[in-house]
Amino acid sequence: SEDSEFIKRTQRNPNRHSSRKKSDPKRGNRCEICGRASPNLGLFHILPQSTARRIIFNEENLLISCWLPCHFLWHQDYFKAREIYKRIEQLRGADFEQKLKLMDRTAPKLDIKLWYEVLKR
Repeated sequence: SEDSEFIKRTQRNPNRHSSRKKSDPKRGNRCEICGRASPNLGLFHILPQSTARRIIFNEENLLISCWLPCHFLWHQDYFKAREIYKRIEQLRGADFEQKLKLMDRTAPKLDIKLWYEVLKR
């Protein structure tokens, strides 16, 4: 099934986000969703890259989150995702989604290849 394939890919490379920035002085080094200090923290998009390409690296569209359970459940469990959505509303405000969509519509177009080259350094 699709879920089992996702889990297999994750198990093959569980630290795929390890090169991403783990903490932010303003936000600390804990998962913003559950509050846990975790070795598997990473920066994750609030709006997906497919719908918000112009703001994929914008700080407002990123959360410091633990991979397991928070980020995984965001994608895999509808009911937990609703709880996580409510937590994001607490962190970013009830209208966070509309703000991010507006930012994406008005932001200049990014050269994605250039950004990935910068991130590799």
